[in-house]
Amino acid sequence: MRRLISLAVVIAAGCGGTAPYEKPLTPVLVADLQRQSLDLPLRYSAAIEPGTRVDMAFRVGGYVTSIATIDGRPIQDGDRVTAGMVLASVRPADYDAKVTQARSQLAEATSARDAAAAAVARADALFASKSLTKPEVDQARSTLTAIDARIAGASALVGEAELAQGDTSLRAPLSGVLLKRLVEVGTLVGPGSPGFVVADTSTVKVVVGVPDTLLATFPAGAIQTVRSEALPDRQFQGRVTKVSPTADPRS
Repeated sequence: MRRLISLAVVIAAGCGGTAPYEKPLTPVLVADLQRQSLDLPLRYSAAIEPGTRVDMAFRVGGYVTSIATIDGRPIQDGDRVTAGMVLASVRPADYDAKVTQARSQLAEATSARDAAAAAVARADALFASKSLTKPEVDQARSTLTAIDARIAGASALVGEAELAQGDTSLRAPLSGVLLKRLVEVGTLVGPGSPGFVVADTSTVKVVVGVPDTLLATFPAGAIQTVRSEALPDRQFQGRVTKVSPTADPRS
C-alpha cells in the first residue's frame, strides 16, 4: 500500500505541467594567467592592555572595616584613583595592641639597661680600688650585653608591629583606573588575599600574534600603525618593545 501511494504522488506531481527551473548562465571573463606583486599592508587583530597593571593584595589579615568612597558611594570598577589613596582598611585593633605590647617590652628593657650600666660603672670603680674581682666585673658587663640584646630584639618587634599596623590600610601604588574591586565591607581577608586591580592607562600595550615566518618584519624598535574600532577616524603609532622568545602553544 505504501508503494502505491508514493507512486501516485509522484505521478500526480509529474503531471502538473510546471516547467522545470533553469539556472541562468553566469558570465565569465577569460584572461591569461600573469604573475603580479601585490604590495598590500598586513593587518592583524590585537588585544589592548594597560601599560601598567597592579594586582593589589592585603599584607595582613582581618575584617574589612572600610572602603574608599567617591561622591558618597564605594569606589567601583572604572573609577579614577590616585597614588597613596587608601582603598580599604582592615580592623586595626589587634595590631594596635601588638604595637603597645612591643613598646612596653622595649621600655622595660631600656629601664633595665640603665640599671645595668650603673652597675658596670660601680663595678669598674670597685675593681680600680681592688675591692672587686675581675670575674665580678665581667659578670656585670655580661648582664649589660644581654640587656642590649634584649633592647635590639624589642626594637625589632616594635618595628614589625608598627609595619603591620600600617599595612592595615591598603593604598593605591599608582594613579590610574580601578579595573576590579574584589572585597566588600565585612569581608574576612587573610595575608595575600586579592583586594583590587589598578591600572595606569596613560600608556597602553598592543599585543598581537604574527606568523613566525614574518618575525623579521617586526624587529624590536620598529614603528607600527595601530587603529581601533572605538576611534575609527584616528590612527596611532606604536613601537615594538618586545618579541616573545617562544611561540604561542595554542596556535
